[in-house]
Amino acid sequence: MAGASGFYVDAKKSLNIGQIPPGPQQVYQIGNTSLAMAKDIVLNPELLDELQKLADKIESNHIMLATSEIFEKIYSLELAIYEQGMPFWMYNQWLQKYGIQEIPNIETEPEITKLYPRDIADLGENDLNTVDIENTLSTKFDRCIYCMDCVNSCPENALSFEKDEFKLRTDLCSGLGCLRCAGNCKEHAFKYEEFYKDI
Repeated sequence: MAGASGFYVDAKKSLNIGQIPPGPQQVYQIGNTSLAMAKDIVLNPELLDELQKLADKIESNHIMLATSEIFEKIYSLELAIYEQGMPFWMYNQWLQKYGIQEIPNIETEPEITKLYPRDIADLGENDLNTVDIENTLSTKFDRCIYCMDCVNSCPENALSFEKDEFKLRTDLCSGLGCLRCAGNCKEHAFKYEEFYKDI
């Protein structure tokens, strides 16, 4: 995992939400490579020429995925998962029909290695503050009749109702790209943005 994912992102959560493949037994977080490379180029401008040569070499061996029949099939399945809410068991069923390896089960206890103790080695005079964001948000809705259509329509099981409040797990929720919860509310009481009003 590189970039922001290479440092700030929780690797175990990434496995659960599909940001990284589900089966690895070892995960390496190699830090913010963009920042590291920018620093290397500033300190050694000739490095840019070497990187350009590398890019040219990669370009000549580049595989055009859009012309691949396998890519075409898998891409349509990805759209079905993330745009239409197709369940993963059905995804695997289609992979089997296409003769493609099924998605393995999620590795529950992968070995996670962070290569760097901090993202930016030299923080300067003002130091760096990080904010711990709560994983579960909660709210109440005016005019809600508690029919639970919103909860039942969530394809990711990210929404629940506990102790007179709706609770949203942000690590599971597809966010504004989905909004089935709001779309299935007959009373138009469900307002997704209410979960974020106090943040």
